[in-house]
Amino acid sequence: MPIKSRNIIFAVGAALSISISGCRDDVERALECAGDNRVEIEKVLDYFKDDPNPLKLRAAKYLIKNMPYHHHYRGEGVEYYDSAYMAMSRVPYQMRDSVFSRMIKDADMRHTEAVSDIVALNSDYLIEAINEACEAWEKTP
Repeated sequence: MPIKSRNIIFAVGAALSISISGCRDDVERALECAGDNRVEIEKVLDYFKDDPNPLKLRAAKYLIKNMPYHHHYRGEGVEYYDSAYMAMSRVPYQMRDSVFSRMIKDADMRHTEAVSDIVALNSDYLIEAINEACEAWEKTP
């Protein structure tokens, strides 16, 4: 067999093995990323696996496979922002920027950390979010 043909066969074989290894189930990959939180994430899949609405299980799998790429913040700084948003919602639209700016000027973000959703969100939170989203979807004309 000529060297050129062997190189092509090798290149095709390498490409196939790379593509096959890249085809691992995204949900399983997310579960591996969950670490100690894996049990909580698996509870979500178990909860929806026999649900009469197949959209809920599809939504759960979609959320779970994308969770490793998303995070949320927690800490004292987040509490400042939360209270500023709540206060801002109680004033007329025209005043919201000034209320928000005044409230967050003293926010100390040094004690705030980013936390990966896949390692921190619990099953109750995810189940409730999926149920509410599907309910809203079904009610939308």
